[in-house]
Amino acid sequence: MYVQSAHPELRDCSSFPDADEVHAKKSKRSSYRAEWQSSDSEESLTAVSLSSDDDEEEETFKPLDEILEMATKTVPATPEKGNLNLSSISLSQSPLITTPSTRNVRTNFQTSSPYVNNLDRLVKEQEESKRLGDMEKVLREGLDKGLGVNNEELEDTAEDGKLTDEHREFLDKFKLDANAIPDQHPGEEIFYLPQSGAIFNLRTLDLKHSEFSAGSSEENLIFSCNQENQIMLATDGFLTFLYRFKKCPDFLMRWLFQMVSIHPSYAVSVKLLHTLIEITCNSLTNLQEKPWTPSLLDIATVFANMGIHFDILFPLPHIRPSFSSVDLEPALPLAGLFESRQSDPVFSQVPESQIAHVIKFLGFCSTICRESFCDLEILALIVLLLKLHLEKELKDFPVMDLHCLIEALLQNIKSWETVMPEMFYAISELSTHHHNYIKLLQLIPTSVGRGRQLRKHLSLIFMSNILYGNCTDIPLDYDSQMVLLSELMAQMRPSSLVKEMQKCPENMSKTSLDLDQEAYYRTFSLLHLVNDASNSDEPPSIQRKYLQKLCTELEKHIKSDIREDTRYFYRTKVKDLVARIHGRWQELLLYSRPNQ
Repeated sequence: MYVQSAHPELRDCSSFPDADEVHAKKSKRSSYRAEWQSSDSEESLTAVSLSSDDDEEEETFKPLDEILEMATKTVPATPEKGNLNLSSISLSQSPLITTPSTRNVRTNFQTSSPYVNNLDRLVKEQEESKRLGDMEKVLREGLDKGLGVNNEELEDTAEDGKLTDEHREFLDKFKLDANAIPDQHPGEEIFYLPQSGAIFNLRTLDLKHSEFSAGSSEENLIFSCNQENQIMLATDGFLTFLYRFKKCPDFLMRWLFQMVSIHPSYAVSVKLLHTLIEITCNSLTNLQEKPWTPSLLDIATVFANMGIHFDILFPLPHIRPSFSSVDLEPALPLAGLFESRQSDPVFSQVPESQIAHVIKFLGFCSTICRESFCDLEILALIVLLLKLHLEKELKDFPVMDLHCLIEALLQNIKSWETVMPEMFYAISELSTHHHNYIKLLQLIPTSVGRGRQLRKHLSLIFMSNILYGNCTDIPLDYDSQMVLLSELMAQMRPSSLVKEMQKCPENMSKTSLDLDQEAYYRTFSLLHLVNDASNSDEPPSIQRKYLQKLCTELEKHIKSDIREDTRYFYRTKVKDLVARIHGRWQELLLYSRPNQ
């Protein structure tokens, strides 16, 4: 027996295992661990092999240990290209390096593109953004100025070399010209603006230099102040009140008329016009004397001062007034007139508002004073006004006031039967372009019978000028005019016009396409003239047989001769006009009955 110690440290030594026993136990545990690891490895290999065999086409995912190791490594924020050492990065801690999964992971990582948010790319993106911003700015500036897009590539291509004749001929087959028949007339150059202000200007129209002796202190006020105050008194009602019960001097009315035509301010010019009209109305109401109205010399002086040459104002030698260009003078003859003729131009562009105000006042005077002009002066004035409105810059000029003026002038002609032939000939000589003929007809009002008669007769004259080159005798009765219109329509085939133009020596250098476009352009103008010439004040029953014949001629000679093509848009435009005219005639036939 033995006595056990109270302390555990003092246990019997025989209870501890010896060294051999401990070593045996350790070796046994190691063998168990190796067997477990080997079994796990075989299972993982089997799983990897099966998954790789079954899902060859699916995306390969990185093992967890690789993801954890890559997360623990510190990578530079923006590594430079080519400085990334892929060999220093361990893909797996597992000794199984040759497995398919690890091989795919390594291949994908090595072939991946570098970071896209590096410094070089950021700089390039900023430069590209700046370049696009500059291009957008230049494009907006060009569009604001009304310019198109400047294609440098096309310019370089055009500068490299010219097209050969063969290529140009091939391209001409597919060329589309949408403006072969313009919507507006070409017009003429009527104004010569460097001459504007040659007769008078604001500086010369100063009432302080006049020799008028005022009868009262109130009347002397406007002749003693400076020019700004003169205009203020004229526009604020001073002159209207002053000459309410007595006649205004003629030279002062002429001064107002010339100031209306020369003052650059639209508001001031309108107020001066109102003053002129009010003073004229006062003279009609309270006095028995004839009010002042501008003479043909005053009108010619105003328009010549705007920059129109005297020979353009009166282009026909047999309709010349009794005065000449030497007689054109300002309302206030001054000693410094020669000096004023050497001054700078008054207008830099055609004075549309001043022209409108002058025409408005002339229309007012022609309405209230029917005896203002004789028949020859009326003829010369109508020719002057029509020629004036052929100006290129006045294509969109409103013509309502002009219609009122011409209507009043036509009504004021005393011997209409005598003046009418002269007027036909004079207006037909104002232009030689067929599209300008249409504009001249549009300037003549149709609200009165004389205006309709004038337009109908002029349409036949213009058609004769286009087809035959000269004006034949145009009958005055309705039946003869309709017969003549049918004969003229038979000559309006576009193909016939092309053949006639080919005979002219000046057209030898033109291509067949140019001649075809010109022929259809003339046909377009002729159709507008036909539409005007077919209008009549005769009863519908009398018009019916002629309208039926005109419809037949229109379809037979013009509509059947038009061959539409996608490349020739102008032909479609002419055919559309033919359809509209034919539809209007059919409507007239629908509402008319025989013997009605």
